[in-house]
Amino acid sequence: MTGLENILKMIEAETDSRAKEIISKAKLESDEIIAKATAEAEKITKSYEEKAETKARETVERSKATDEIEAKRTVLGKKQELIKKALDNAKAEITGGSAEDYFTFLGSILEKTALKNSGKVVLPEKDFEEITPKFKGLLDAKQLTAEKGNILPRNGFVIVYGSIEINCTVDAIIDARADEISDSLNTLLFGSEGGK
Repeated sequence: MTGLENILKMIEAETDSRAKEIISKAKLESDEIIAKATAEAEKITKSYEEKAETKARETVERSKATDEIEAKRTVLGKKQELIKKALDNAKAEITGGSAEDYFTFLGSILEKTALKNSGKVVLPEKDFEEITPKFKGLLDAKQLTAEKGNILPRNGFVIVYGSIEINCTVDAIIDARADEISDSLNTLLFGSEGGK
């Protein structure tokens, strides 16, 4: 073998060795790049999955909270409806009974409300005509005279002391004590739940 052939063989061997080294190094670098890219892709995927799970959980929680609020609103509406019906029934009971019962109720209101001055009690015309002797006696005892006035029938009376008027109509009495009556009814109807 000639010197030239030996030199060519050495160059070829060195080139092969160098090429293998470059390929090996390139393979290592590409493996590293692929590993880093895979890790980054997994990290991004995991991040998106966590965000998606968080968003789904928040959506479910918001939906549940909205449903709970709506359910509470519906229950509250039904309770208010029942309380209004109870108040309406109480008013109907007061105004729809016999004249004796009605004027007994008016007498209890008059006892609590009348001042120690002379004045007048203004009643609806129909009620004025049905005054019971017991109620008339109470008016006399309180130094009050009865008069006809423009009030709805079976809706109570107004006491007048000069320029002072005390509204004792059934509507005014129920309106003035509506919160207290509603609280009592709420406790009676729904127990310790209260306004919840």
